[in-house]
Amino acid sequence: MRIQKVSQAWYGMIMSGGLVLLLAILMLCPIVPDGASAAREPECVANPGSAACCAMTPNDISCAGSGSTAEPSISLALAARTEINIVPVPKGEFNAGTASLKVAVNNATSQEVEGYKIYLKTETSNNSLTGATLTDRSIQSITANTTKASFPNNTWGYSLNRVGTATADTATYSPVPTTSTIIDDSTLLTGDYDLIFATKVDTATAPDQYSTALVVSAIAEPKVVTTLSSITNMQEMTSAICAASSENETKQLIDTRDNKSYWVSKLKDGNCWMTQNLALDITTAGLKAADTDIESDWNSSSEYPPQNTVNTTTSGIANVYATYSWNLSGIGKNQWVLGTPLKTAKCDTTKDISTCMKVGLVKVDDTWSPTFEAKEGVFNAPNTDYTNQTTYISLDYNKKQYDPHYLIGNYYQWNAATTGTGGAITSGDTENSICSKGWQLPSSSDTVNSPSTTKKTFSRLLNKYLDVGSFGNPAYNIESDSYNIAAIPLSFIRGGYIDSTGSSHSLQYLGIGGDYWSSTAQSSGGAGGLEFGSASASFGFGYNDKYMGRSVRCVAR
Repeated sequence: MRIQKVSQAWYGMIMSGGLVLLLAILMLCPIVPDGASAAREPECVANPGSAACCAMTPNDISCAGSGSTAEPSISLALAARTEINIVPVPKGEFNAGTASLKVAVNNATSQEVEGYKIYLKTETSNNSLTGATLTDRSIQSITANTTKASFPNNTWGYSLNRVGTATADTATYSPVPTTSTIIDDSTLLTGDYDLIFATKVDTATAPDQYSTALVVSAIAEPKVVTTLSSITNMQEMTSAICAASSENETKQLIDTRDNKSYWVSKLKDGNCWMTQNLALDITTAGLKAADTDIESDWNSSSEYPPQNTVNTTTSGIANVYATYSWNLSGIGKNQWVLGTPLKTAKCDTTKDISTCMKVGLVKVDDTWSPTFEAKEGVFNAPNTDYTNQTTYISLDYNKKQYDPHYLIGNYYQWNAATTGTGGAITSGDTENSICSKGWQLPSSSDTVNSPSTTKKTFSRLLNKYLDVGSFGNPAYNIESDSYNIAAIPLSFIRGGYIDSTGSSHSLQYLGIGGDYWSSTAQSSGGAGGLEFGSASASFGFGYNDKYMGRSVRCVAR
């Protein structure tokens, strides 16, 4: 700021005049992600996307598609000096100067970068304009946001505005920061701004040149990608989160309906699956649409109302419209683990699950500490009939550690698994299920000629892990394949099923057969699903009575 003496006869006195505010603007241009810097060429400022611009700066954002493969970067264009000429008067004279500021995030898309932030600070810890000759004189920064109408005398401030949104007369001015401060937080990739500096001085300000140096910087903000590893609850899952997750990414998520935890993983078919059986208990109060895969609440007013989960195979009825479910560990618990998931040893048809301990079923309780990792070694079972069997082991009985992938979970009739919406439909898929919000029952099967990019089916999933040549056959040959679907990451369980027919209510085929519901109806009395035994797996080809109790695995929508 330079002050010269001039004669103003109108006042009849000597006054100061010719006040010049000189702002030396320095630029700091951090680049995301590699830290290099680049100022935008004048040609690119004037003619973005022109041949001359792209020849000089092929990384400029306006040159997208010109063949550049550079990493995303950010550039600034800003004049090095801004001057304000002002002639003060006793009551104070206001004036302002504008610097054009342009920001561009180059070689980036909205999927990579979510915007940028502009920062401002003084080069030193002093935010006053200091005299060049009268070094003990200064013009102080304003201390609060203000407008032209209330601008204090002998102060200065700044205002940043998108071009065309404010003028020097209408802008709101802010105190000048001495530490790096965000002055704009944009979700765009480019921006043109007016950086306005204003001062108001009266005749008490001594003639001199007053100046300071400012640092303007910009940082691009990388897009924060949310994957299943970033969420906590089952109900947080979305199609976008699953799509952003990597293959074999896995996480234990909480179902907010009962706070039970489930392992989930993104598998080879591109979908996110539960890799643990559902263990949700049902009451006659039903389920809410807010946290369940249903369009409206499932309650006693529904056409097929919910029934309380029971803990004995002798409960339930053989009715295709029934909505019974079973938790053989006890209501509110999930205590049975299949300790030898790859071994096939059939438990006799039984009404009491505890008789199946001889085939590797182990009861765990609240004192056990899960390690969440399958183990290989010797399973020291509580039953001498099954001691020292070496195979793929999911728990250590002595150390009381187990892998919850192999918890048996609950058994559901088909109309319970579909929250009563399966009803009497004879074909097609139900839209609703007992799964958490954001999840659904998988469809039963597709064919080898079906589009496979969005399929959420048992058949497509198995086709990614087992023999492709057997895809069109009624069953996969598990023994001839190198991968066993009971192993991690699929962790399907040979949990058998509950037959609720007449007086023969019983648990059958535990330890040798796995049975899972799909959303696909086959007839008025049957529905499709996944079935596998000791040597083969089939999907949707068999006829599964809707009144039987089977396991449930959900896939993200």
